[in-house]
Amino acid sequence: MRLHSTSEIRRQNAFHIVREVIDHPDNTVSDISRKYGISVATVSSIISILRNDGLLVLSGEKASTGGRKALLYSINPEYAYFVGISITVHTVKSVLIRMDGLVLKQTFLYRTFEDTKEYCDFIYDLYLRTAEGVKEPSAVVLSFPGRFDKDTSVITRDDGFVVDVFNIEKILFCFRDVKGFSVCDASKFSALPMLQTNPDLNDCVFVSINRAISGTIIRDGHLFPLSKSDCNFGKMIVGAESCPDKKPAFRSFAACCSASHIVDTLKSLGLENIVMENAGDPGVSRYSGFFREIREGNRMFQRLWDVYLFNLAAGLNNIYAMFGLPIVISGDMANKISGFSDELHAHLSALNADITRDSISFSETGLFDDPIGAALKARYDLLEELVLQASNRRSAEE
Repeated sequence: MRLHSTSEIRRQNAFHIVREVIDHPDNTVSDISRKYGISVATVSSIISILRNDGLLVLSGEKASTGGRKALLYSINPEYAYFVGISITVHTVKSVLIRMDGLVLKQTFLYRTFEDTKEYCDFIYDLYLRTAEGVKEPSAVVLSFPGRFDKDTSVITRDDGFVVDVFNIEKILFCFRDVKGFSVCDASKFSALPMLQTNPDLNDCVFVSINRAISGTIIRDGHLFPLSKSDCNFGKMIVGAESCPDKKPAFRSFAACCSASHIVDTLKSLGLENIVMENAGDPGVSRYSGFFREIREGNRMFQRLWDVYLFNLAAGLNNIYAMFGLPIVISGDMANKISGFSDELHAHLSALNADITRDSISFSETGLFDDPIGAALKARYDLLEELVLQASNRRSAEE
């Protein structure tokens, strides 16, 4: 991005300084100055302003080859707290994070979305329980899998496989007095936790596999969500079904590999008890019975899962062919698929010898990427506001 004014350059420099303190707390003022070509005086001034504001704190000293030891700074973890709540058709997830990005609490619950006061009260009560024990959060963000229309208070998600519609007018009313409340599209920010834990991450494709399948390009530390482009991973064709006396029915990536695919397939076979046996236990995956059957040698279930992994490999191979970049798998299915990485890589190798084990990895926070991403987006917005204020004050001092 080309900067056109002195104020924009100063603001960008100030943000570089803050991000460097957050991502690389072992770097000194001189290190930051050399890395970005910003004068030592400017770096010291911005850090001093933000220390006075309470955002940054002195964290230690770094040994020097001569002269005084260099001072080290870090972000004040208790400066602010953020709540992220992810709402889908059948689940609700919440997280509480500190200013330094550390996740303090996380909750996963099975609860089907309803346009009712009872459901809204449930979401609001979850927010209160998530924020309990800390000072009032600076922001609360609700994350939904789709586009938000402010005029109608409706969230719509259409990936070519299924259409989900959420009318959240009642939820918005419940949160009307909550400080820093906002709504976001989950697909836009689910990759933020990956950048939080890997600040120097370069180029890759982030594939989130939930009830919907979405993609984000991470390039030079920046996110480029594909949700608003014509590159819709969910609509990509990966398989076909043949029926007697009928033409093959081609199936999309979302139809073959979404988080609800196995559950829906078992229901269609009359095996709903396998996936619903733990539905009342919020801490147990609906897939637990399915994978237990696999471990116990159920051949039908093993075959069903192998077909899933084959279709997944076909989809990942298509994505790799398009972008030629390493792929990170995230979302509800990440922790389930990671346990079968050998089988997945076997399918991938058969399709494309260029795809190595290093080409495919899994998000460390997969199941909670959406709510953590929403909370981190709120933290980023606050940082931008504080950096702008610091930059303006620095300009006034000159």
